[in-house]
Amino acid sequence: MYELVLVMRARSVFYLFLGCIFSLSAFADELDKRVVGIVKVSKATVQNRALPDSRYIVDFYDLGTVVELDHCDRYDWCKLKENNLYISKASLGVMSFISEPLKNLNETNQPQYITKPKENNYIEQCIRLKHINLDENDILDSEVQEKLFTPYYDKCLSSETIKSFLSAISQYYIGKGYITTKPYLKEQNILDGQIEISVSKGLIEDIIDSNTSKTNNKIKTAFFLQKNNILNLRNLETSLEMINRVPSTDATFEIKPGSKYGSSIVAINSKETFPLHLTIGATGEKNIYDDNLYLTAEVSLDNPLKINDILTFRSNGSGIQQDYQSSSGNELNYSFPISSYLLEFIWFDFLYKQRVLGLNDSYISEGKTVGATLKVSKILFRNQSNKLKLSLSILHKNTKNYFSDELIEISSYKSTLGQIDLTHTYVKNWGQLISTYSFHRGTDWFGARNDSYFTGDIKEKLQFTKYTLSENLYYYLPDNSYQVNSNLYIQYSDDLLYDNNKLRVGSYYTVRGYESSYYGDTGAYLKNDLIKTFRVNVSPAYLETISPFIGVDYGYVSCQDSNKPACGELIGSAVGFKTDSKMINTDFTLSRAITKVENLDIETLFRFNANLKF
Repeated sequence: MYELVLVMRARSVFYLFLGCIFSLSAFADELDKRVVGIVKVSKATVQNRALPDSRYIVDFYDLGTVVELDHCDRYDWCKLKENNLYISKASLGVMSFISEPLKNLNETNQPQYITKPKENNYIEQCIRLKHINLDENDILDSEVQEKLFTPYYDKCLSSETIKSFLSAISQYYIGKGYITTKPYLKEQNILDGQIEISVSKGLIEDIIDSNTSKTNNKIKTAFFLQKNNILNLRNLETSLEMINRVPSTDATFEIKPGSKYGSSIVAINSKETFPLHLTIGATGEKNIYDDNLYLTAEVSLDNPLKINDILTFRSNGSGIQQDYQSSSGNELNYSFPISSYLLEFIWFDFLYKQRVLGLNDSYISEGKTVGATLKVSKILFRNQSNKLKLSLSILHKNTKNYFSDELIEISSYKSTLGQIDLTHTYVKNWGQLISTYSFHRGTDWFGARNDSYFTGDIKEKLQFTKYTLSENLYYYLPDNSYQVNSNLYIQYSDDLLYDNNKLRVGSYYTVRGYESSYYGDTGAYLKNDLIKTFRVNVSPAYLETISPFIGVDYGYVSCQDSNKPACGELIGSAVGFKTDSKMINTDFTLSRAITKVENLDIETLFRFNANLKF
């Protein structure tokens, strides 16, 4: 048995003698009944009977000797741990006692009372703490030890001092997630001011499924290399998050005592539902009678390889292929975790077709883009309020454009983009803030077109550099039915970018109320909503909540020679409501521009979206 935190209680004063301090530190573990003491007299008698009789003296302990005690009785004696020997309580300064009478008192022929020995008169002096030696360096490095221990150096050793620095060590371990690792005092002599602290490292003996008492592949991948290592609560939480990323899985863990002292068994309790998911959606814009709905479909399979993996296929396109334009796209996504890492592979294609009217005829402009992304993410740090994640990804795509079946060479090329994301999630009782800092760099890897391909006046770059910042705030007011959502996005680049790398501002996803967008290499937008949620519970499957909202958005695109006059400021507004339930969620939005765009009238736009989940 063990306990997660070493519990210590003090109730005695530190005694001093002959230029030295004599102290007892008793630290009781509620599970193993451990008491540690320090001898406070120059010569403490050790006896084989708990009686005030010199005939039973078998040894002497020197001043400052640390001993481990089994228990102390209510009278005058303490029994040494793992020895049938006793030491007088009068020779120990006691912080606390475990109330348990000595069993062998009844075995003697003496009366059932104890004559209290005469107390000695001690000269009070001070042993100053010079150094604390910790027998581990895996968790507490020298810099941390110096920070923790320096405030205690040169202080008189007392029960309170020992209690304080042991508590500081324990709290540091707990704060770092090492909840089963604990410090304790060795048997030793502290007369020279040196204290030896041992550390009981709580190891993970095994990680099992609570239903089968065995380890499966889901556990092996999520808790990779944690078995037989020091138990860390933060690592366990990260691994559990990797299991729970699968929508059909709801898992928790329980820490149980292992078969060895200080070891633990982590038992995973998991509930699983049907692993196949289907979502069908429709989006209409401009008016409620839109006969060219944009349709989406998504099929997802959980755990196809039983390693907490997810396989997803998405498809989208216009409901009716109009004469003048149509578009469609497909995406295949597969991801799986290993410990705190997440590996993701995405394949996609996008097709468009547009009819261009000429003076005497019409022409077809069409194109296709095929690409793939490989992404690796790792959770670097987490605690109760913070999580820090680093992601590295590389995107390669091949774009081909045609006009009347003739390849347009200038706009047909391969490109490769590397990206680094650092995402910080901050969670408090008022909500959460998610910040993502990204670095984007175009390269000529994998046969991508190099900027030296063009020697003319083309200034756009494929080997560009840009920086982006995304801030998403979800803030709950004291009345939690009210929520404020704010999304800030900033992009900056010194390079002249191709259209698909520019920032576009003026749409449902950026600044609402506009059909066309401003675009540029540098810009930003801020999208804000105030939401009120009503829990109607008409039917959990079809209508559980209704959330009216009102929003105001702001956007700005920096003006350059390449994007005039499609630059400047945009301000838009929106009002609407959303519904949510187990099977259906909807979004109905009316939006209107506040800032007038040149040559365009301000009008009210309508948009709706509905998704059916199976």
